[in-house]
Amino acid sequence: MTPILAFPNPEFIPAMRIIQNITQAENAEVTTTFAHGYLSGLIVRINIGTGDGMKQIDTQTGTITVTGLTTFLIDINTATYEPFFIADVPHKSFYSIVVTIGEINSILTQATQNTL
Repeated sequence: MTPILAFPNPEFIPAMRIIQNITQAENAEVTTTFAHGYLSGLIVRINIGTGDGMKQIDTQTGTITVTGLTTFLIDINTATYEPFFIADVPHKSFYSIVVTIGEINSILTQATQNTL
């Protein structure tokens, strides 16, 4: 049997982004600090930073629908969550971020770099 030396499928590599705002809504709108470059169908995790608001969404995952260069909707209901805010903490060690973790596998539009 011949060993598999490399996985020939594309690699998934969209970048994380810092969060500027998250709305309280049935499908929360997330605003990033600069253009995210994401496409609809991406699956992301929200990590809430040191002292920042809306702790209830911390580590939750959802599928996004892009609405603008720095905005997207996520299928997480935050209507009853505390408001999001960015804490003014001296020596802040961790900012609120969006971390890309995958995409709807029937699309695979963001797996763009071949590893071979």
